[in-house]
Amino acid sequence: MKPAVNRILVEPIKAPPATIAGVEMDTKDPQVRGVILAVGAGQAIDRMGLKEGMIAVFGAFSGEDVTLDGKELKVLFVDESIESELLGYDNNRK
Repeated sequence: MKPAVNRILVEPIKAPPATIAGVEMDTKDPQVRGVILAVGAGQAIDRMGLKEGMIAVFGAFSGEDVTLDGKELKVLFVDESIESELLGYDNNRK
């Protein structure tokens, strides 16, 4: 699946539950991280240098939820995400 102009397809990364002294805390993180699976064409994508495999940071309620091959994914406009390499997150870095 290739997203439309200036959109990205992201698979959210499930964060481990927050714990304090072994007790699981019910926290709602307003930011979510996800792996970029596909990028659409567009000037904003070219300008930001977004590529498949990068980690994107976005709001928990951003984008449209889609299910593809049994996976829960999100389609986001580029301006709904923060390009992760600027934050020091790069899925391809070892």
